Amino acid sequence: MNILLCGHGGVLCRQLIQRFDQERHMVYLITGGARDELKISKAFQIYPFSYSNENISRIMKSSSADVLVLEGAHDPLYDWRKASQQSVHFLSDLTNLLTGAKTAGIRRVVFLSALNADQFVSGQHTDIPNANEREMYRTLNCAEDLVHAYADEEMQTTVLRLPAIFGGGDASYDIGSICHSMAEQYLWNHELHYAPNERHREIYYPDAAEAVRRVVEQEDADPLLQVAGISFTEKELVQALQSTGIVEEGALRLQEEGHGLPSGTESSISHELELPLKYTLNNAVKPMLDELQRDREREERKQRKIGSFWREHLLPIAENIGLFIVILLVTWLIRGTWVGENLDLFTIYVLLIGVTWGMAHSLFAALLAGAASFFMMQEGATNLVFDYGYFIRFLELIVVGVTSGYMRDKYRRKNLDLNDENAYYAGEVRDLTRINDSNVYVRNLFEKRLMGYRNSLAKIYEITSQLDYMESRKVLFHAVQVCSQILDTPHVAVYIASGNAGFFRLVAAGSKQARQMGKSIRYDENSFMYRALSQKEIYQNRQFDSSNPTFAGAVYRSDTPIVIVMVWMDQIEQVNLYNSNMLAVLCRLLESSVHRAVLYEESIHRDSYLPDTRILHEDAFRQVVQTYEEGRLQGLLEYVLLRVKGNKSKRDSIEQLVRDTDVLGEVHGDVYVLLSNSNKSDAHFVVDRFAKNGLQLEEIESL
Repeated sequence: MNILLCGHGGVLCRQLIQRFDQERHMVYLITGGARDELKISKAFQIYPFSYSNENISRIMKSSSADVLVLEGAHDPLYDWRKASQQSVHFLSDLTNLLTGAKTAGIRRVVFLSALNADQFVSGQHTDIPNANEREMYRTLNCAEDLVHAYADEEMQTTVLRLPAIFGGGDASYDIGSICHSMAEQYLWNHELHYAPNERHREIYYPDAAEAVRRVVEQEDADPLLQVAGISFTEKELVQALQSTGIVEEGALRLQEEGHGLPSGTESSISHELELPLKYTLNNAVKPMLDELQRDREREERKQRKIGSFWREHLLPIAENIGLFIVILLVTWLIRGTWVGENLDLFTIYVLLIGVTWGMAHSLFAALLAGAASFFMMQEGATNLVFDYGYFIRFLELIVVGVTSGYMRDKYRRKNLDLNDENAYYAGEVRDLTRINDSNVYVRNLFEKRLMGYRNSLAKIYEITSQLDYMESRKVLFHAVQVCSQILDTPHVAVYIASGNAGFFRLVAAGSKQARQMGKSIRYDENSFMYRALSQKEIYQNRQFDSSNPTFAGAVYRSDTPIVIVMVWMDQIEQVNLYNSNMLAVLCRLLESSVHRAVLYEESIHRDSYLPDTRILHEDAFRQVVQTYEEGRLQGLLEYVLLRVKGNKSKRDSIEQLVRDTDVLGEVHGDVYVLLSNSNKSDAHFVVDRFAKNGLQLEEIESL
C-alpha cells in the first residue's frame, strides 16, 4: 500500500513512518516546508513543499498514494499555543490538501484531530476559560466538518480523534501535553507544580502510531473514530514521575485546581477504536524522561562547545591583543624615563600570557612584543638589521614565553588527566551501582516469584494443597483464588467440560475481564487454543489479541481436557516465559485435586440423587446452594435460585429443560433449579422455556 503522509517531522511522524515501514507499506512524505533538521530518513520519498503549494495535486498524483494521512492537530508545523494566529493558516492548508487529494484521485483520507473536539462548538464551551484553547478546538471542529464535506463515492474520509500525544525529543506541545510539560518543568526548574485532582487524557506516541496504522488498514472506513488513551490525574502523574527515582519529594508544589478535562470527557467516549494500549502511564513516563534528559544533555553539550570555543580560542586572542595594546601605550608613554629604561614591560606581558594561556599564545605574544620592540629600538638608528641587542632582547622574550607556557601546559595536562581518571572511576562506580541495583531487583523479583527461590516448590505446593482439604464442589471455585495468588493477577477463569461434546461451561471467574469469553466456549479444531491444549502445552497469546486470554492451560483426564484455566495479565512485563511455565506447573498440581473431586462426585452419585433422576435430595442440594453462596460472596461466580410451581405431573420433563451444568434439587416436596453462572436477565429465558411446557418458575433468595 502506498501511503502519503503530511507532517512536519516530530516523534509521531517518525514513528508513523517506522510503523508503516514494518508493515511493508511504501511511505511518501510532504513536510509542509523546508526539511532542515527534521531527522527523517526512512521515508521512501520526501517532498519539502508547503501545504499551500499550488502544485500539491501533481505531487500527490506522482506518489500514486492509496491513503492520505494528515497529521492535522498533531502536526508540529502549527503552534496551537497561538491558535488565533494559526486557524486561518491551518484551514487554508487543509483545504488545499483535500482539494489536491480529490484531484489526484486518492480514495482514502485519514485526518488526525483532537479528542472531544465536538464538545467545543458554539455555545458549548463555557467551561473552558482559556480563549486560546477554545479557538483551537473551534478550528479543529471546522476542520472535521471540512474533511467530512469532501467525502463521497470516490473518496472516503475518516476523522481519528486522539488525545494529547506525549513523548520526549522534539514532541514539543502538540495540543498541550501535561506529561511533557511537567517533566520539562522539573528537569529545567527542579520544581513540580500540580493540582492533585485535575484529570487528563493522553497517549504515548507509539500507541498513537499504532492507532493510526489500524485505521489506515481498515477495509471499511469509519467516518469518525476516537481513542481514549490513558486517563489519569496529576497526582497519579506525579507518582509515576516519582517512581522513576528522579523527582524528589521536596520539589513538589501544590497549586489551585485548574481546568483539566472538558465536561463529559470521563463519562463515555463514543465511536471508540478498540486499541489495547502497550504503554501505561508508568511504562511511558520513564522513556519520556530519558529522551528529555538526552535532549537536555545534547543542548548543554552544544552550549558548552560554543562556550569552550570562545574560552579556548577567541577569548585568549582578545585578551592577548588587548593587553598588548595597553603595554604598548604604557611603554610608549614612559620611554626616555628612568622607569622606561629599567622596567621591561614586554617581558612581563609575555610572562603573564604564557602563565595564563599556555605556550601557543605566549609565542604569539612574543612575536607582538618583538615587533613592537623592533620599531621602538630603531628610532634614530641607521643600521637597523645589524643591531645584536635587539635579537638578544627578542630571544629573551621567546625563552620567557616558551618556559612559562610549557610549565602551564604541562600542569594543565596533568590536571586534565586527573579529571579524566576521576570521571572514569566515577563512571565505574555508577556502573557498579547500576549492577548492584539490578542484582537487588532480580533478587527481590525472585523472592516475589516463588519459582527459583529456595523454598518455591514447597510454597507452591503449600498453596495448592489447600484444595485437597476442601469439599469437592468448592475445588474449582477456589482454584481461581489459588491461581490468582500465585500468578499475581485477579483475571483468572476456570471452565469445566459439559455433557455436550466440545463445550466448556464457566465455573468461576475472578474479575469482569475474566468473564469476557462468555459463559460457554466451544472447544474443537477451530478453537484458538485447540492446537496448544491438544498437545498438552500452554496456549500463549502471541498476537496480543485483546479478545483472547494471555495464557490458557488445561487439566487432563485420559489425555482429554476436563478443565481449562484462562489467565489475563494487566502488565506487559507479566507476559513472559516465567508465568507461562508457572501456569503449566499449576495445572499439573491442580490435577490431583480436580481428579479427587470428580471421583468423589461419581462415588456419591447414587446416594445424592433421587432414583433414576438428576434431582438431588434435600441434604445434598442444600450443600450445593451453600457452596454457590460462598462463591458468590467471594466474587467468584453468580447464580439464580428458582422454585418450580405448577402441575407436578409434568415434573418428569424438568431435566430436559435445563442445562447439564445447572443443578436440580428437591426440598420439602418442591423442586428447585439452581442456574449456575447466571443472572436475573439470563433466568428470563429459562422462565419462558418452562412456561411453554406448562411450568412456572418463581425466583427465591434462599432456601
